[in-house]
Amino acid sequence: MADNNANEQKRNIYSFSPFGYEGALVTVETDLRRGIPAVDIVGLADGAVKEARERVMAAFRNSGFEFPQERVLMSLSPADLKKEGASFDLAMAVSILNEQNNYQGEPVLVLGELELSGNVRPVRAVHAAVESAVAAGITNVIVPAANVEEALAVPGSKVRGVSSLSEAHTILKNNELFNETTQDNRFSKEVVFDEKLIDEAIDVLESKYDGHSALDGHYDTARAIEIAIAGKHNLLLTGSPGCGKTMLSQHLIPALTPKLTNEESQSTTRIWSLAGLMKPSDGIKKDAPFRMPHQTASIEGICGGGPNCRPGEISLAHNGVLFLDEAAEFRSSVLQMLRVPVESKQITLSRAGRVTSYPSNFQLVMATNPCPCGCLGSHDKICLDSEKSIDLYWKKFSAPLLDRVEIRQYVERNENDTRKITVNEMRKHIENAFRIQRENPHYNSNLSPEEIAEKCKLNDECQSFIDSKDDISPRGKANTLKVALTIANMDNRREIAIDDLKEAFNLNHNIQDRLMGKEQAKTEERYAKNEELYGNKIEPVKLNSVTIDLTGKNEQQQSAVIQSEQLKENQQVATVQSLVEPTTITVNGKERNCPEGILKALESAIKKNDGLIEEYNKLTDDYNILADKYEKLVDQQQSKNHNKQTGYSD
Repeated sequence: MADNNANEQKRNIYSFSPFGYEGALVTVETDLRRGIPAVDIVGLADGAVKEARERVMAAFRNSGFEFPQERVLMSLSPADLKKEGASFDLAMAVSILNEQNNYQGEPVLVLGELELSGNVRPVRAVHAAVESAVAAGITNVIVPAANVEEALAVPGSKVRGVSSLSEAHTILKNNELFNETTQDNRFSKEVVFDEKLIDEAIDVLESKYDGHSALDGHYDTARAIEIAIAGKHNLLLTGSPGCGKTMLSQHLIPALTPKLTNEESQSTTRIWSLAGLMKPSDGIKKDAPFRMPHQTASIEGICGGGPNCRPGEISLAHNGVLFLDEAAEFRSSVLQMLRVPVESKQITLSRAGRVTSYPSNFQLVMATNPCPCGCLGSHDKICLDSEKSIDLYWKKFSAPLLDRVEIRQYVERNENDTRKITVNEMRKHIENAFRIQRENPHYNSNLSPEEIAEKCKLNDECQSFIDSKDDISPRGKANTLKVALTIANMDNRREIAIDDLKEAFNLNHNIQDRLMGKEQAKTEERYAKNEELYGNKIEPVKLNSVTIDLTGKNEQQQSAVIQSEQLKENQQVATVQSLVEPTTITVNGKERNCPEGILKALESAIKKNDGLIEEYNKLTDDYNILADKYEKLVDQQQSKNHNKQTGYSD
């Protein structure tokens, strides 16, 4: 027995420093030596870690332990890694007990914050810490009781939850107490939905109000959202204010996005654990994230950052959805920052000489108005914006970002559309698509060019159709093929049909051109209606500087409007001519030509502002006097300084 104890190593104590996505395991060592009783902590500890000495000493006394009456040196290594936060408290206390009693056994990861009473408080980043420990071969884990479910979600770990320092001490000296098994975390491809969210979506969207449900007349929009969810495609919804963009997105997308597989859950749970968003009752995050940041969010808030490189919204939306409502109100720099992570599915952050990479495989969904006034393309509203202002509005998104959005849909209720779609029908289609895609390494939205060539094989008719589309970019063609494959998967097919390809192309078409086409069609419709009412087709009348729309006016009204506008035009011309007629004036002794209108305007302004001019002249004189005094003082001070340096005095 003595030989076995001699062969066993002294138990090593580890903790965890959360920085970025990876973090780092920290070895906690204690040395007891002769000297004046004190506690020294080395290893780049911040204020919260240094304050742990007081919490540990109080917890020892209140837990019935005797704190060493010696000089205590505590080392947190690696020494060049900054240690922050209160999660080291329990590990430091356990390390002292370990040094006092010389416990033998396997290494153990210890996490937790100590209260003065000796009780243990929960901490963040438990899942990330346990996952890193298991990867390093450390399977024994002591965590706060409130974090047990989060730690148990890591396969291969032996977890014990504690509520006090006394419980941690009992577990530390008994290896057999670590034999607790973890829950089953085998990879699952089963497609499961959140039934509660499904029921809520049905209640909100399919309940009848005044004989209509929220989905009535929105078949095309619901279909676009359904396809986007089924293939995890990026989606842009645009429409006039109040058309239902946000309502449909907020209810359909979270409800119809299936739960994560166990493999997807591990990385998502790690990110949420590092951000401190895991609830004590949460074990592993199975629901796909749905993040909806406010329009005032900064680049750091969206992409991540800060002293510890905390995850941003695009990483918190990993394996889920990032929904930007009123996307045009976000800063242009924030929108352009999304271009790289949307493509690469990760983001690399550099802070204080350290680099970390967060996964950010998110589905981007944006909702925005079609123009500054919000009425472009609407059948019952008139857009008041110029073509130039509309172009500037859409330039905020930029062509490269829009090119990465596979589905673009204009949202508007069509009262004449009798097609029906239900939440359960959409659920069935999405379930078919996910079941097929989870047999592959990637979802359809993430297919590489090689995978597209392999899975999106086209017959002659489909190939001829896609070759005829010369007005879209190579990425646009690839997006069209991926969306078409998703449509086929929704019908439980693996081959693309011509109807799938046509529908995918319509969903990927340039939405701005489509909106301008709608506006042009609406104008032509007004002219046609005018011709039907008054028997003559009225074209817009163009004067020198204005265009007059005569739609809806009879011949007498048309004549009156034209005369009125012509009179205004003549008055403007006369005013301009009077302003530019040259007049000779004398300036600094020289004769100069000046337009008479400008000269009169200057004389009028001077008369109106004589008092202001006098006040300005007075202030100018006072300023000049003060400036002269200041220059004299500066000269005197420089002279004194020079005399001191040379040793000369008057």
